[in-house]
Amino acid sequence: MEILNELNERKRRDIDDFLSFIGIYEDTKREKALKKLLHKEKKYIKGKTCVEAGAGSGIFSIYMAELGAKKVYAVEESKTIFKLLKKNVENFKNIIPINKRIEEFEPDEEIDFLFHEFYGSLLFDESIFSLYELRFKPKRIAPDGGRLWCMFIRDEEILEKDKIYRREWKEILKGALVLDLFPWVKFRNDKKIIGWNYKKDIKKEFIIELKEKADFIGFASEIVHDEESVLKTWEAKNWAIVFTPKVSDKFRLKFSYKGGYTEVKFVWI
Repeated sequence: MEILNELNERKRRDIDDFLSFIGIYEDTKREKALKKLLHKEKKYIKGKTCVEAGAGSGIFSIYMAELGAKKVYAVEESKTIFKLLKKNVENFKNIIPINKRIEEFEPDEEIDFLFHEFYGSLLFDESIFSLYELRFKPKRIAPDGGRLWCMFIRDEEILEKDKIYRREWKEILKGALVLDLFPWVKFRNDKKIIGWNYKKDIKKEFIIELKEKADFIGFASEIVHDEESVLKTWEAKNWAIVFTPKVSDKFRLKFSYKGGYTEVKFVWI
């Protein structure tokens, strides 16, 4: 979905937020997997003070309230989506909508449980780093981990299934990370290249070596909690696979969190 007509910058940003929101919230597999996680965490939620970071429409805040949370702070940055959030939770007296970035939220009480879904297609390319800039310390965060996987694709496989692909694409796209370049691809998690656990030291820069032969590499992330898989994002509806031509056996991947968004730098070595 995209906007065709000219709009002022703020209006365009608000509508972009809304369109992204629609795409995310029509993904029923994602919703089911994350609700299953919350149900497993019920003992940390029932009777507790909870936060949903990046609450969107509030479906998970509502679910935590239904699981018996004493209070849920539903924190959402977008002013446009926040209007929908307030409307959706208005009948829940124990859900408090907050229109702020999660890093700006300062509760005046102890937080027992924080839920988020700050995962991008490259694991860190959304808002996971914001969890390390909170002005409060929740007793428990879920999900608390993730994995970035890659798959190896040869020209023969692409040529068999993609009628417009030409080998010259590799030179044109060299060094670029492209979302959904081959939408027909069924992702294979051939190799884990990054693992993340909230309890351990966070890294923002990685040098990855891949000696396997390939013409293109695909990347996709996995949501993990307590070292168990919650959702393989490539099996959900609205998480894109990232592709790039393989031009070397080693690359550098660096993430820089700018407060609200993450800048990705990628270069073959």
